[in-house]
Amino acid sequence: MYNGGLFCLILTVLIAASLAIDTFQSSTKNTFTANLAIDGSGDTCAETGFEAYPWLTVDYNTNVTISSLTILGRNIPHLRVRIGDELENLEYRKGFKYNPICASPRLPPYTNEITVNCGTTRTGRYLTIESTDMELTSLNICNIKLNTA
Repeated sequence: MYNGGLFCLILTVLIAASLAIDTFQSSTKNTFTANLAIDGSGDTCAETGFEAYPWLTVDYNTNVTISSLTILGRNIPHLRVRIGDELENLEYRKGFKYNPICASPRLPPYTNEITVNCGTTRTGRYLTIESTDMELTSLNICNIKLNTA
């Protein structure tokens, strides 16, 4: 006998597992872990502690091609967006700094949403959003939406 409901459930789990995404950030404030930046909800946010140059990296586990992205957050600092295939030694910020810069927009203070245009399409496995502020600041990202080419 065929059980269509069980088949659909197993297929859904397999598809979700194949699209698994990993996230990392320079530090974590309380329980505001990096995965909250990609959970699809604008109500939950990843947040770093206060530090110089905080960052958040998303590993898509496959190459993605984007032309722009929209970032929803709280009081987004001046930032730089990178996309590429390099990721090693995150502890010392060495991995992602070799990835090409998509954009480095100057933002008005207390920006909560921004669309970043790369200028040309960019392809890579890792997307990094990093603050360019030398002063102690926190990076608070609630949602990242990629606009693919």
